[in-house]
Amino acid sequence: MCPDPSRAVDQTRRGLQGSAAFAVIALLCAAALAQQPVASVGHLIDPGPPTPPPRGTLPSERYGVTIDPQRNPWVLDAVDNGALLAEDAAKPSLPLRNGVGLSVDEAADSPFVVVEDIPKVGTLRYLVVRSPGAEAVRLHFADVRVAPGAELWVYSADLPQYRQAIFEGLGPFGNGEFWSTVLPGDTAVVEYLATPGLGGGWFRIDGAMHIYRPLFEPVHGDDATRGTCHNDVMCFPEWHPLHNATARITFITDFGSFLCSATLLNTEAGDRTPYLMTANHCISTDAEAQTLTAFWFYQKVSCGGANASSPTSDVADMLDSNAQVDWTLLMVEGALPSGLTWAGWTTDAIPDGVEVAGIHHPGGARKKISFGAKIRHPFGDPSNYHGVTWTSGTIQGGSSGSGLYRASDQLYIGVASHSEAPAGCDNADGPSGYGKFRNAQPVIANLLAAGSDDALEDDDTCATARAAEPGVLPGQIIKSVDEDWFRIRLGPGSDLTATLAHANAWGDVDMELHAGCGGPVVAVRAGGADVKTLTYTNAGATGDFYLRIFLGSDTRNSYALDLAFTPVCLGDLDGNGTVELDDLSILLHNFGSTSATPDQGDLDGDGRVVLADLALLLWAFGNTC
Repeated sequence: MCPDPSRAVDQTRRGLQGSAAFAVIALLCAAALAQQPVASVGHLIDPGPPTPPPRGTLPSERYGVTIDPQRNPWVLDAVDNGALLAEDAAKPSLPLRNGVGLSVDEAADSPFVVVEDIPKVGTLRYLVVRSPGAEAVRLHFADVRVAPGAELWVYSADLPQYRQAIFEGLGPFGNGEFWSTVLPGDTAVVEYLATPGLGGGWFRIDGAMHIYRPLFEPVHGDDATRGTCHNDVMCFPEWHPLHNATARITFITDFGSFLCSATLLNTEAGDRTPYLMTANHCISTDAEAQTLTAFWFYQKVSCGGANASSPTSDVADMLDSNAQVDWTLLMVEGALPSGLTWAGWTTDAIPDGVEVAGIHHPGGARKKISFGAKIRHPFGDPSNYHGVTWTSGTIQGGSSGSGLYRASDQLYIGVASHSEAPAGCDNADGPSGYGKFRNAQPVIANLLAAGSDDALEDDDTCATARAAEPGVLPGQIIKSVDEDWFRIRLGPGSDLTATLAHANAWGDVDMELHAGCGGPVVAVRAGGADVKTLTYTNAGATGDFYLRIFLGSDTRNSYALDLAFTPVCLGDLDGNGTVELDDLSILLHNFGSTSATPDQGDLDGDGRVVLADLALLLWAFGNTC
């Protein structure tokens, strides 16, 4: 960010105190970035209805066990919400604070309630944590070691659809600790299903976040601190469905929980990579990105209508960040709901006088839209910031990180950074500063071309399937627009076991096995588990089978694939276990064919029988499989 020392904005969260810090930032902001070729990308619209991603089934739901949130709760220290709101009003922060951290006595006897032993499954226990008066809570888990087959869940007692599952191991980041998602209400429930014979695992809850700002504002009226000058985005249909690219985000730092806005950006490839742009002064480290919860469709269902439901996505990776232009590019890990829009963008130079619009969540409110004109930035650094003067609406705390659009074609041009408009609507037309996307795009050009993929591409059809060998393939990437296919040759009676490991909460990855390219499906493994195993026995002759890996939900995920099977011996074309004259005869009979299969002599898999295949057979001649 490029702060101005004359602006009364609290920068203590980033440690930008004193003239020296401001001088360093000012020097950085004075250096304009090199001009780059102009590029533009259109919007990508998911035509599906705005429905939440699958969240999985709680153990208590699965096995018909009743949980009582009133039984033996672990009650945390009381918090004065009114005093915190008054403190924020007296000393506004950027970004907007919405929660404070509470320490938890690690020596406390965790009041786990043993529900019951579930035959052939395990023992279900639960723990209730209450932060009195909280609008929402988040829990910090430490020393997480979930045994294989065990399940750890955390969810809201009032709205259990807000839930998070950790099925195995050291948690989502592999380091034994994480913050839970945002859980509405003042009470959270933790369920732990321990598997008999494998050990129950272990974890601690060593901290909590007390969210004191309302998570779901009332249908009518705005918080007095926000004022009445804001425009409900649902009353401007010409900006639909672009507004569905805007998210209300909350995240945790050492100083508490904070609110900002963010924008889902399209790639040049249009591959639905969940790239989310926000401000550097909101999120600037990977540790902060890992605490992200994004609220989608945080708006009304219509102009003046009821509040829409607001599904969430959790956890992000920070890909790049820049304090000079005040932007951070994230990639959301958690599964996305359907019905979103990926905003198009342009790196055009934007002259003064161009009409613009901003879509944002001021004060964390339901989605608003503001209209104005681009001006030369009147304070701070005009080389890195668009100045905007407002003619209708404004921005304020909570709007940080939201997008600015050129009104003529609704393309994204900047990220909300700072403003002279105070909290509320006094001086609502006070100029605001947006980091120029034109200056950010050169740094992230490679990222915005397309989402990253694994080294085995291009393998997204059975015609381009990769020949597979037994063993583990880690770090594979799957997209909704880019499946993965593997070709597996099985002999008569051969068994195949394919084990797929992924984080189901970050998108359901499924698999099916086809007998031949374009052939029938002979085995399927789908559903909500983190680890799936597909098994198949070939009852016929030697042949090629094609394993299709695809997303059952979401737009992107990663996985590891473990394949166990006995490879068909190279050159054993008749499948009798020995490379001999009969195999040479088969190859020579098909020599020159351009549509041959492996059992016809195409040993190198290029679709034809040529000298290279003859050489391979001669090399393997006499081998016993």
